[in-house]
Amino acid sequence: MELSITINSTPPPTWYLDSDNDNYFTGRGVTQCTSPGAGFKTSGLLGVGDCNDGNGAINPDAAEICSNGIDENCNSLIDENNITTPVGVNQGPAGVCRGATGQVLCYRLLPGL
Repeated sequence: MELSITINSTPPPTWYLDSDNDNYFTGRGVTQCTSPGAGFKTSGLLGVGDCNDGNGAINPDAAEICSNGIDENCNSLIDENNITTPVGVNQGPAGVCRGATGQVLCYRLLPGL
């Protein structure tokens, strides 16, 4: 009786944990033949640097939402694109960022100005 063994020369994949499914991960990968568990991926990943792997809206490609105290784009700056608004009562959106498009900002000036 002969025994035939085939050896796969392809190395096992490296699995990265992406708990929030935004295609960004944190930490080191795990190299093994099968998935280490739920949330691990080997493909479709955009890169490392997810600063909150529990929220898919927070990752290096996310748009910064102004005036909410959260670092959406993982650059260690919070609300970095806020603009100074005129004196008055804001009747527009809560946060407006430099370079934003499609936002309308309306102000009603205070009496006496």
